[in-house]
Amino acid sequence: MFYWANPYESFNDVIIEVQAMKISGGDDMQYGIVCRHLDVDNWYVLVISGDGYASIRKRFQGSELDYIADWVQDPSVNTGNSANELRAECVGSRLALYVNGDLAIEINDSDIPSGDVGLMAGTFDQASTEVLFDNFVVRMP
Repeated sequence: MFYWANPYESFNDVIIEVQAMKISGGDDMQYGIVCRHLDVDNWYVLVISGDGYASIRKRFQGSELDYIADWVQDPSVNTGNSANELRAECVGSRLALYVNGDLAIEINDSDIPSGDVGLMAGTFDQASTEVLFDNFVVRMP
């Protein structure tokens, strides 16, 4: 289960930054930054997990939320209930996630060229999780 929120804006190339911290629930969860949210059937999300991994996912033309860059372990991710500085760069076809200043994962994909931004949190098998997001900044590259 996952939830996301967005401010109902539209951007082409964009850089999104946020401070995020899991405050409850187990580590089998994910949270991160949404970009190019065209509608509920078309968007990207760049995420980390509570146990130290990073991934990039895409929902395209109503498909499932698929992995376009599968989970990779990243030592830059502060695990557990520790804070992380996240920065997503959605510029041209390049989608990149930086965690605490270090590049965690990137991929090129041009299926969705523009859309809204936002935040997402979700769990895999556990019943719930809580994530605190702060200092959400959206800027042009």
